[in-house]
Amino acid sequence: MTKKVRSLADKAILVKLSISRYAARIQDKEAKEFVSQKNKADARAFVVSKRLLDPDDKIVSRVTTAVNNVKNYHRIKTVPWDYDGTGVIRSTQYPTYAAKMRELMDEYHEAVKEYIKAFIDLKERAKPFLGDSYNENDYPSEGELEYKFKISLDVLPIPQAGDFRVDLPAEAMAEIEEKIKKAEKEKLNEIVNILFKRLYDPVKHMVEILSKDDSRIFGSLIGNIEKITEILPDLNLTEDPELENLRKEIEEKLLQIPIEEIRGSDYVRKEAKELAKELANKIKDSSEIEDDDELLKMLDKENNVVNKVGKPVYGQTKIKE
Repeated sequence: MTKKVRSLADKAILVKLSISRYAARIQDKEAKEFVSQKNKADARAFVVSKRLLDPDDKIVSRVTTAVNNVKNYHRIKTVPWDYDGTGVIRSTQYPTYAAKMRELMDEYHEAVKEYIKAFIDLKERAKPFLGDSYNENDYPSEGELEYKFKISLDVLPIPQAGDFRVDLPAEAMAEIEEKIKKAEKEKLNEIVNILFKRLYDPVKHMVEILSKDDSRIFGSLIGNIEKITEILPDLNLTEDPELENLRKEIEEKLLQIPIEEIRGSDYVRKEAKELAKELANKIKDSSEIEDDDELLKMLDKENNVVNKVGKPVYGQTKIKE
């Protein structure tokens, strides 16, 4: 289904996150040879790597956490534009986004400083971790280590056909501009579908959890849906009406069911499952999501929901079954 979309250049920008760190991992040729011989296989069938530092060391894990925090915030607050870490964000949201990213990047820099300062000690602590496989030559020098950590955030304009400047015949220029417009339209449709998928996934997950009789129900079951419904208006750069209507419907219906009552009442649990299933199917029908989900198909065919004399009144301590 193709959606009518508008140009984003007047209300959005691109932000490109580039981040790298020392992996502290190396291919182990001796271990590879051992594994291949043990399995009587060609050595080319295996890739055996060795961790050079204990990943649970608090200094090592601090860097890992800092990297993940930067990546996750960038992923949540932007919509992917390209596969190189570039995302698109509403211009009005950029100041808040940039301030938080600076804070998280500062935490990354502090974690890296501590890591580099403690590198000699980290190697010493890795000796019992690695045992006989420890090899000093596997590690970079302290000078080399500094260049293995990089992080940057670049701000870019969204490409526009009218801004394309080159000395070409008018016919060729028209062809190029048409290609740019077509590429932008395809990209915007892709963005809309990504947002439908972000809305769909936690709702579908709710159906899966509530369909299992022995599943534990955590607060995140509703919490993850709340997070995406809160941020979706800022991410819906094309102002897609179907996406916004579904977001509101989920907010007004599904999120009004207290998690305590889903846990405590089989009746409310079934109601919530049926409502989540209905909304998940609505999201699929309104988008280009490719999800051949057998569970939703099965639930659509089943007619095993008990006849109800009335809808439960949410907010009560107990619900009559």
